[in-house]
Amino acid sequence: MWATAQDDRPVFRGGVQLIDVDAVVTDRDGNAVRDLTRDDFEIFDEGRAQTVRAFAFVDLPFVARPDRESAPPEIEPDVVTNAGADGRLYVLLLDAPSAPVMVPPSLGDYSYTVRAKQVAQQFVRTVVQPGDQVAVVHVQGTFTDSQPFTTSRRLIEASIERYGRGRSGVDSLGDGEQLTRTRDTYRAIEDLSARLGTIRGRRKAIIWIGGQIDIFPARQTDRHPTPENSVKAGSLMFGYRDAMRAAARNGVAIYPIDPTGATTELGEDEMLRMGGLRAVAEDTGGLAVVNTSNFTGGFTEVMRDLSTYYLLGFEPDRDDRGHSFHSIRVRVKRPGVVVRARTGYYADASTRAVPRPALPRGVSAAAADALARPVPTRGLRVDVVTSAFKTTRRESTVVVGAHVDGQMLQLVSGASLTVSYRIFDVEGRAAAGAYKVFDLNLQPASRGHVVEDGLRFVERVSLRPGRYELRLVAEQPNVALGSVIASFEVPKFDEPLAMSGVVLASHGQRALSLTHDATLRDALEAEPTVARRFTRADTVSAFAEIYAERSDEAVSVVGTLTTSAGAEIARVAADSVAPLPGSHTGAHGYRVNFDLRDVPPGEYVLTVEASSGRQVGHSVRREIPIAVGK
Repeated sequence: MWATAQDDRPVFRGGVQLIDVDAVVTDRDGNAVRDLTRDDFEIFDEGRAQTVRAFAFVDLPFVARPDRESAPPEIEPDVVTNAGADGRLYVLLLDAPSAPVMVPPSLGDYSYTVRAKQVAQQFVRTVVQPGDQVAVVHVQGTFTDSQPFTTSRRLIEASIERYGRGRSGVDSLGDGEQLTRTRDTYRAIEDLSARLGTIRGRRKAIIWIGGQIDIFPARQTDRHPTPENSVKAGSLMFGYRDAMRAAARNGVAIYPIDPTGATTELGEDEMLRMGGLRAVAEDTGGLAVVNTSNFTGGFTEVMRDLSTYYLLGFEPDRDDRGHSFHSIRVRVKRPGVVVRARTGYYADASTRAVPRPALPRGVSAAAADALARPVPTRGLRVDVVTSAFKTTRRESTVVVGAHVDGQMLQLVSGASLTVSYRIFDVEGRAAAGAYKVFDLNLQPASRGHVVEDGLRFVERVSLRPGRYELRLVAEQPNVALGSVIASFEVPKFDEPLAMSGVVLASHGQRALSLTHDATLRDALEAEPTVARRFTRADTVSAFAEIYAERSDEAVSVVGTLTTSAGAEIARVAADSVAPLPGSHTGAHGYRVNFDLRDVPPGEYVLTVEASSGRQVGHSVRREIPIAVGK
């Protein structure tokens, strides 16, 4: 589910390479300094002053959130968009120690694994803001427990909840396993840093929770003196070096979080353990939250680092680029401030870009890069929604809907639009994908509809039950491009009563369709839409399938419209319609129509709920947030 655009990394062209440096500047009280200019900064490469070629100031808003373990449930939008400003970028690297760690008595009966999970959950509750992109990676667990970048709190927390499976626990840690775990951690940091390197113009952070590496791997040989361990200790030295090089090369800051909390037993091993975590942070420009039980305070410092910073760039003028380490120092001319930035970089000796494979007609190199990048690309607004329908016991049909904003498009004669998408399973394998070029030879009236209401795209793909990631790019080469990334799940639909996804249609919107799905249009009596904002002159239809154990089972389906506070505005009985062709035996199709003429403007929740006469008190539902305007 992680893919890397190898040719998106910095390369030398004509002997020039722009080195990105993000710098956090605070006063002596730890408060961010926000009024610096390019002229206030000095950058030194191996002691030689450099010219600051690129400069930007990033100041993201932050709203303090209470650390509540049981926040009220939020109804998550079913539409994923690339609209809005960029938020913070976190990778939660959930690790396990490479040696047994004593849990302080103050933590009671909690095991290290439980404590590490709690700390990760606390980080999400107190720090992560709406719009922040968060990925969760399990180093010692199974790869399928991980979660690619998402803004969904539900998906982030679900991945953290899976921590502790596989090799994440520490109860039965053998001598050989300690060395293997440390090496795995280094490889994970190296790999993540390379993938994060495809993202430019952002401060990138790995929040490393639960790992306890020995920064002096030779000590492993002292503890376990065997020839085999001597070889492994040497490989760990190289592993650590490669991991730190990758972080430095790609501008990734690492924030180690020690879940054991504060301790007064600072023996040699404890000092080395904490020193190792602090060294990782210092080498990469991050902060280490160690020997403290005030995690909220530490997390707030991490958040401030990722919220307010300066982006600097310079072109190194040294001739000995090669692969050697270049120490850099960032200094601010203003007295009384503290600057924190990475301490160096490893230059890429390559002088030419990696050759690209041939691209389909209408697909630019920028679009190919956007498909490979793990976070969305801002620009042309794209919204997507996925809805799964059961076809057989082993497969489902997933409706992929997209909406492309029309205001940035050029609709001149001969204009075209390319929609490209790929779907990956939890192992990172491509499960489906397509490139489609659409000619936009439109009449003047239709051009106005596109500018005002945009373009619709709908496609159906067959997938097995499981978790997936959709990456979709819409572009007009040399005009506009945008990409969106959505994580979704295809259920097994094996409950006694189950419901498919819900597809909505608007009877009043005039967005033009790039593709048509006649079956869905017949079921909805209108074109399916990704829009979730409607007017009072509109009628909204919702289509879903219900799967019961018996084909003759009596099923009742109703639709409701409620306010965000739960007050019911409308209740409508569903009409029975034909299920989609090829649907699973026993599928029932239903459509609910909502006339919005008497609905006051505001935010609402559209709910489709089904119940069975055979299973008293049992029902299934889908809830979709919508908005009604004037």
